[in-house]
Amino acid sequence: MLLALIPDAEIAQLKQVADALREKNPMVVFCLVSTKTENPAFVIATTQSYAQRQNIQLGQLLKTLITQYPISGGGKAEMVQGSIKDIAQRDVFLNALKSSL
Repeated sequence: MLLALIPDAEIAQLKQVADALREKNPMVVFCLVSTKTENPAFVIATTQSYAQRQNIQLGQLLKTLITQYPISGGGKAEMVQGSIKDIAQRDVFLNALKSSL
Protein backbone atom coordinates (compact mmCIF):
# COMPACT_ATOMS: atom_id res chain seq x y z
CA MET A 1 0.00 0.00 0.00
CA LEU A 2 1.25 3.42 -0.93
CA LEU A 3 0.19 6.16 1.50
CA ALA A 4 0.28 9.86 0.63
CA LEU A 5 -0.81 12.87 2.64
CA ILE A 6 -2.16 15.56 0.30
CA PRO A 7 -2.12 19.11 1.73
CA ASP A 8 -5.61 20.52 2.37
CA ALA A 9 -7.23 18.34 -0.32
CA GLU A 10 -10.95 17.91 -0.79
CA ILE A 11 -12.46 14.53 -1.68
CA ALA A 12 -12.75 15.44 -5.39
CA GLN A 13 -9.03 16.24 -5.56
CA LEU A 14 -8.12 12.98 -3.84
CA LYS A 15 -10.26 11.04 -6.33
CA GLN A 16 -8.55 12.77 -9.26
CA VAL A 17 -5.11 11.90 -7.89
CA ALA A 18 -6.22 8.32 -7.23
CA ASP A 19 -7.50 7.93 -10.79
CA ALA A 20 -4.21 9.22 -12.22
CA LEU A 21 -2.16 6.94 -9.95
CA ARG A 22 -4.27 3.87 -10.80
CA GLU A 23 -3.69 4.54 -14.48
CA LYS A 24 0.08 4.72 -14.04
CA ASN A 25 0.42 1.97 -11.41
CA PRO A 26 -2.34 -0.62 -11.88
CA MET A 27 -0.95 -3.11 -9.32
CA VAL A 28 -0.86 -0.95 -6.20
CA VAL A 29 -3.36 0.03 -3.51
CA PHE A 30 -3.24 3.76 -2.87
CA CYS A 31 -4.38 5.51 0.29
CA LEU A 32 -4.62 9.26 -0.12
CA VAL A 33 -5.43 11.38 2.93
CA SER A 34 -6.04 15.09 3.24
CA THR A 35 -3.97 16.97 5.81
CA LYS A 36 -6.96 19.06 6.90
CA THR A 37 -7.33 19.00 10.66
CA GLU A 38 -11.14 18.82 10.73
CA ASN A 39 -12.69 15.65 9.25
CA PRO A 40 -9.89 14.97 6.77
CA ALA A 41 -11.03 13.10 3.67
CA PHE A 42 -9.45 9.89 2.41
CA VAL A 43 -9.59 7.78 -0.74
CA ILE A 44 -8.33 4.21 -0.91
CA ALA A 45 -8.13 2.83 -4.43
CA THR A 46 -6.71 0.23 -6.76
CA THR A 47 -7.70 -1.06 -10.17
CA GLN A 48 -10.64 -3.41 -10.55
CA SER A 49 -8.42 -6.10 -12.10
CA TYR A 50 -5.88 -5.92 -9.26
CA ALA A 51 -8.65 -6.04 -6.65
CA GLN A 52 -10.05 -9.17 -8.29
CA ARG A 53 -6.66 -10.82 -8.74
CA GLN A 54 -5.61 -10.16 -5.14
CA ASN A 55 -9.09 -10.73 -3.68
CA ILE A 56 -9.13 -7.19 -2.29
CA GLN A 57 -12.53 -5.94 -1.13
CA LEU A 58 -11.95 -2.33 -0.05
CA GLY A 59 -15.67 -1.71 0.52
CA GLN A 60 -15.95 -4.64 2.91
CA LEU A 61 -12.70 -3.69 4.63
CA LEU A 62 -13.96 -0.15 5.21
CA LYS A 63 -17.23 -1.46 6.66
CA THR A 64 -15.21 -3.44 9.20
CA LEU A 65 -12.92 -0.53 10.05
CA ILE A 66 -15.91 1.82 10.53
CA THR A 67 -17.00 -0.34 13.46
CA GLN A 68 -13.58 0.05 15.10
CA TYR A 69 -12.41 3.59 14.30
CA PRO A 70 -13.95 7.08 14.13
CA ILE A 71 -14.37 7.13 10.36
CA SER A 72 -17.22 7.23 7.88
CA GLY A 73 -17.43 6.33 4.24
CA GLY A 74 -18.17 3.66 1.70
CA GLY A 75 -17.52 2.48 -1.80
CA LYS A 76 -16.77 -0.49 -4.01
CA ALA A 77 -14.24 -3.30 -3.99
CA GLU A 78 -11.68 -1.22 -5.86
CA MET A 79 -12.32 2.29 -4.45
CA VAL A 80 -13.65 3.74 -1.21
CA GLN A 81 -13.85 7.24 0.17
CA GLY A 82 -14.66 8.77 3.49
CA SER A 83 -13.55 11.01 6.30
CA ILE A 84 -11.78 10.65 9.61
CA LYS A 85 -13.93 12.09 12.39
CA ASP A 86 -11.17 12.29 15.02
CA ILE A 87 -7.83 13.54 13.67
CA ALA A 88 -6.08 12.17 16.77
CA GLN A 89 -6.98 8.67 15.54
CA ARG A 90 -5.74 9.16 11.97
CA ASP A 91 -2.46 7.31 12.35
CA VAL A 92 -4.09 4.47 14.31
CA PHE A 93 -6.65 4.04 11.53
CA LEU A 94 -3.98 4.15 8.82
CA ASN A 95 -1.85 1.55 10.62
CA ALA A 96 -4.88 -0.73 10.95
CA LEU A 97 -5.62 -0.26 7.26
CA LYS A 98 -2.04 -1.07 6.32
CA SER A 99 -1.99 -4.24 8.39
CA SER A 100 -5.35 -5.33 6.93
CA LEU A 101 -4.06 -5.25 3.38
